[in-house]
Amino acid sequence: LSASADDALDRLVGRAAATDPAVEQGLVRLQSEDVAVSRIDDIALDLGLSARQFRRRFLAAVDLTPREYRRLLRFRRCVHALMTAPRVGW
Repeated sequence: LSASADDALDRLVGRAAATDPAVEQGLVRLQSEDVAVSRIDDIALDLGLSARQFRRRFLAAVDLTPREYRRLLRFRRCVHALMTAPRVGW
């Protein structure tokens, strides 16, 4: 599960990086460790875009909204943490 999720995200990132520089910068921001703190609207403003324009361009490049992409990143980090953590009971 983890490997296929990594592969899928890697394909999305590679495709987005080749098509839109603003989306590429947004991807870098979303992938940073402070992803939980950064608001998508703030990322858009930092890139000189409106929130709506950023979402539209991101969706066109990645086939996911920035929010969906961020959720996948969180899920991936959670899976990695569970896979590397020692086995404990519920």
